[in-house]
Amino acid sequence: MRRLSDLKMNSVLEIIKERISEDQGTASVFVFPSENTASFWAEKALSLFKLKTIAKERFIAWDRFKEKNSNAANKGKKAAGSVTRLLFADYLIRLNKETPFLSYLIPDAYALDGAVFTRMIALMLPSLKLWRAKINAAARGSTGNSGDPALYTEASKHEYEFFTELEKRYENFLEHNFLFEPSWEKPPFRDTEHIYFIFYPSLIDDFCEYEELLDAPHVHKIELPKADQESSLLLYDSSRAELRALILEIRRLYYEEHIAYEEIFVSVPDLKTLEPYIEREFNLYNIPVHVRSGKNLSEYGEALLFSEINNCVQNNFSFSSMRELLFNFSLPWKCPNKNAALMQFGIKNNCVSAYREDGKEKDIWEEAFWGKAKKQRLHNHYKKLKNACKRIARSKSFPAFFKNTHRFTEKFFNEKDQDEHNTVFGRVLRELSSVKEIIGEITENSPDAGTPNPLGFFISVLKEKTHVKDEKKFGVQIFPYGVASAAPARAHFVINASQKHTTKLYRPLNFLRKDSRKALDLKDIDVSADFFKSFHIISELDPNKKKYVYFSASSLTFSGWALPNSYFDRLKDESTGEAGTYIVKAEPPCDDLFIKEKEWWAHCEAKDTECDTAFFGQEIMPAQKMSFEQWLPFAPREDINLFKHTFVKGKTVSTLIQKQIRLTKQTAEILRVSASSLKNFFKCPVFWLLNDVFKVEDYPVNACLLDDAGKGLLYHEILKIVFSMIQFEETESRFDKNNIQKYYLWAEAAAEKAAKSYPAFRGPLARPLIETMAASCAYKIKRLLDREAENFNGWIVENLEKEFKIVYKAALSAKERYDGTQGILPELQDNIILHGFIDRVSLSPDKDSVLIIDYKTGTPPARADAAASKERPLSDFQIAFYIKIYEHCSEKKVGNAAFFSINNNKYSPIVRKDYTHGSTDYSRDVYQKTIDTLDDFIFHYAASVSNLDFIPREVNCDNDDIKPDFSKKTIPLNHCYTCIYKNICRTTFFVNSATRSSDKG
Repeated sequence: MRRLSDLKMNSVLEIIKERISEDQGTASVFVFPSENTASFWAEKALSLFKLKTIAKERFIAWDRFKEKNSNAANKGKKAAGSVTRLLFADYLIRLNKETPFLSYLIPDAYALDGAVFTRMIALMLPSLKLWRAKINAAARGSTGNSGDPALYTEASKHEYEFFTELEKRYENFLEHNFLFEPSWEKPPFRDTEHIYFIFYPSLIDDFCEYEELLDAPHVHKIELPKADQESSLLLYDSSRAELRALILEIRRLYYEEHIAYEEIFVSVPDLKTLEPYIEREFNLYNIPVHVRSGKNLSEYGEALLFSEINNCVQNNFSFSSMRELLFNFSLPWKCPNKNAALMQFGIKNNCVSAYREDGKEKDIWEEAFWGKAKKQRLHNHYKKLKNACKRIARSKSFPAFFKNTHRFTEKFFNEKDQDEHNTVFGRVLRELSSVKEIIGEITENSPDAGTPNPLGFFISVLKEKTHVKDEKKFGVQIFPYGVASAAPARAHFVINASQKHTTKLYRPLNFLRKDSRKALDLKDIDVSADFFKSFHIISELDPNKKKYVYFSASSLTFSGWALPNSYFDRLKDESTGEAGTYIVKAEPPCDDLFIKEKEWWAHCEAKDTECDTAFFGQEIMPAQKMSFEQWLPFAPREDINLFKHTFVKGKTVSTLIQKQIRLTKQTAEILRVSASSLKNFFKCPVFWLLNDVFKVEDYPVNACLLDDAGKGLLYHEILKIVFSMIQFEETESRFDKNNIQKYYLWAEAAAEKAAKSYPAFRGPLARPLIETMAASCAYKIKRLLDREAENFNGWIVENLEKEFKIVYKAALSAKERYDGTQGILPELQDNIILHGFIDRVSLSPDKDSVLIIDYKTGTPPARADAAASKERPLSDFQIAFYIKIYEHCSEKKVGNAAFFSINNNKYSPIVRKDYTHGSTDYSRDVYQKTIDTLDDFIFHYAASVSNLDFIPREVNCDNDDIKPDFSKKTIPLNHCYTCIYKNICRTTFFVNSATRSSDKG
């Protein structure tokens, strides 16, 4: 029989063809680097050699080959797996808590917190025998050293003692529990019933550890064949261009070369990042795709159940931890509506987290439910959920944990949705049963080895398990890089071939110190070139057909800048024998159907005529067809606008709009206008429609103590109380800075009273936080009073939180400006009421001037926004609007108007009686022009609402004047980006025949 060296250049097909039909039945076994590669070669052999069946045991992966022979040499024992190793590591760390002996890895001071090292120790265990072999070889001088390298320094001595102790304890553990470590077992391969062909050992990371044992007549290894011609690497500017080029080439292979999609493989480094982009692009081009990648079981939503239960118990059922559990929609909840109702209850009652009161721990949910008899069913749901979670988290043994988990699933999950064979959750339950069985067998012989924290242990087990969803899909096969190396594809693409993601290193004993690795002569083995060569194996399938192997990379990837693998720079040109470059700068694809469509539209617009279909092409993608059909009903037509003609009077939509406007903005058919409505409307009419008319609110998903709007209302209530007391208890209602200490006391009492009675802040946390909240509010109000003493000592408090209302009468100039030009009716002004609530009105000590103050919790509007100029139109209407309505209702003239920021303790004057030339604020006479221009805004607002015209418009200055110009049918695009309604609004799209200037390019 041919030995190993005699078969190095034989192809896979030659060997399989020769041995597959032999009379020995299953005598020949073909060993491949991975399970995927073995499976694909078995399928290929079936089709090429026209066989009806092939025994699965004849095509196996390297790991299965090792396991099979190890089991044969250890009859009566079971193999230790990842669960066993974690259990041992957990047991070892618990022993170290009592008597520290792992000081090399876990400092004695941190022995009680050593659980974080559990996984690290578990990963070391399989390599301990290799470490021992290297130590012995170094001690014998086989590496050129003399003596034991682990004893050269004090640090390496500690390392030697640590691994020796770890090896000894693990060996005793295995022996005591009738187990064996597969990685430790290297029995002689004496299986004479089979002949093994091991393909491409350079792709197997630990093959060198077994190579000496494989020198037997019945074991053959087949090296990678030399490629007939190395492939170049195509370098693109971006990953988007690279993906488009990949898809277009796959389409060409399918339509022109007639290669089935299932026979096309794509290997993708960093698949986790690229997967969503790959699926999107393939869907756009109507190419079926099957992504065959697995991930840790703990990353699936179904497996997060256990970590979420743990978080709930650890955080005393805080709102955020409860939300993660109850809104995990990967789980088959029996009553999802109850979960949602419980979360809504938590939001309304501010159930943020548990708290301590009078030295006792308080459950925020139980306190919130106290006294609410109508919520009894919801309360019962919470109690059942809470108790079930606690039972799972506090289970003292794994059988109890197993039992409590099944009780939980029976009570809260839908059984018909728990298919234990086809879902991730079914896999989780099978792992739970498997771990229970393993722990049960070990604790029979080693009772102390059972874990005292079953929940935490099972969470760590899920992190070690990999799961691939068993989906019956057909299409282009997508693999993580290296998984399908040497697979028999008709065409194989390797994309994203960057230096970072395609460098393959074998690093034996990588947990050792750097100096220890050097002493043991351990070196990193770079096998990147072998992996690149392995893709050329497809040339063996049919020498008469052209092989299709493609390598590509991009300079700018989705995760940053990258360099192509240097392997392609090191390739030698066979004709010259010198190193050259096989990296080719690739151009973006030009025959892209989506690019053709875009160019066709641009061509039509430029020519302003009907376009020749030949310019477009002869085919389109289904996605293009569907997009066109959805756009067609809203296609631009002359004099048609989405925001205006959707609401034509007499239609159902317009009737509903008018009805809602009457409810929110009218009183007895009279339109009410406020400063805030003007601001919202001229920010964007669609924003006004959604916010002011339909009251569309963002649904809260978090429980919070007090939001900014709530704080503002609270501050206003305190100020109202304090200044009311000044108004009614001080002489002539004057603010007297000499009484500031008395005002402080009033502020403290008002803050406490407002905090207790404030209705928007509900829930149990209100009680323990009232004192803190009141003190914080009182402090800021005291700072405001200090500023008041500086600026307005002796001023008289006239009105607080008073509503001013007037019937609107426009100036003649405004009527002339709009009558007959923009469809505004002359009688419109008789159906408008201006109204507003002014926070505070005060009179100067001589009662000759009026002060209007508007309080802001945050930053007040800029002075430039609150006044009109030739450069900028008026955009914040509050001060001008308040002056207008106050002076209409009173004979007094406003001399001062300002904003005051409570948080920033900042006084921001807009109008000042003592105005000096060059100051940034305005005199009353100068500011009158701004007040006059309000007529233009009010008229346009009223006309637009009356005509149901909600076209977004940008307000500009008219011919270098402060008068506004509303003719530009657009708004700045940055307004849309920051708008809270951007996800439901279509302002940023083309909505009429005139393209928005901000959308061009």
